[in-house]
Amino acid sequence: MVYEIGRREPFLDHAKKGKDGRPGVSLDWFNMLYQVLLGQEKGPRFGSFVAVYGVNNAVAMIDGALARSA
Repeated sequence: MVYEIGRREPFLDHAKKGKDGRPGVSLDWFNMLYQVLLGQEKGPRFGSFVAVYGVNNAVAMIDGALARSA
C-alpha cells in the first residue's frame, strides 16, 4: 500500500504556520488521532510516536483502529 505524504486541507490550521510558512496541522487532528490510538486526547509528539513504533507499525495501528470503528 502506498501512502501519499503531505498536508491535507481538512486537517490544516491556517492560523498556525509551519517553518516553511505553510499552514500547520490542526491540534484537533492530533487529539482525534491519539483518542483513536491511545484512548486519550493527549500523547507524545507524533514524530516521536512514529519513531518509537516505526512507520509500518504506526500505520498498522491506525488501520486497525479504523477497521474496528467501521
